[in-house]
Amino acid sequence: MTRFRKQLISGMTAFGILAGGVSAFAQTTPAAPETTQNVPADQNGKRMSHEQKMEKMKQRMAERMAELHKKLQLTPGQEAAWSAYVERMQPGAHPARPNREEMANLTTPERMERRLAMMQEMQKKMAARVEATKEFYAILTPAQKKVFDEESVRGWHGHGRHHHGHHGR
Repeated sequence: MTRFRKQLISGMTAFGILAGGVSAFAQTTPAAPETTQNVPADQNGKRMSHEQKMEKMKQRMAERMAELHKKLQLTPGQEAAWSAYVERMQPGAHPARPNREEMANLTTPERMERRLAMMQEMQKKMAARVEATKEFYAILTPAQKKVFDEESVRGWHGHGRHHHGHHGR
């Protein structure tokens, strides 16, 4: 086989794989019918509104922060840094979900650009949280850093987050 043919076949194979991946990415799955099993509920089993879910999330975060504050045993000189950290870690407003009809009317590249823009915005928010954490972490003692590290790991693997299948579980 000539060198040109080998390159042509390799190029066409790579293009086919890429095209298949892009088409699979661009396809949307039909929305699952909403059932009471998939919808978060309050203590009485009633469906929660978005505002109720956000309020519950803020309440859980405040509880976790209070628990962390207690475990860290901060000195009076560290309290100002703690307050600044807590303020900067507060969840901001979530961006509105894109309108399905509007998204369906866009071309694939336009939809991908919209998704990329949303991801970039989330990345900016996460970068700000990372910076806030680094600044607060820098003022902690080695013993406090150990507690902080243990609590943040627990936060990723606990509190209702389900990671079935990760890390051999």
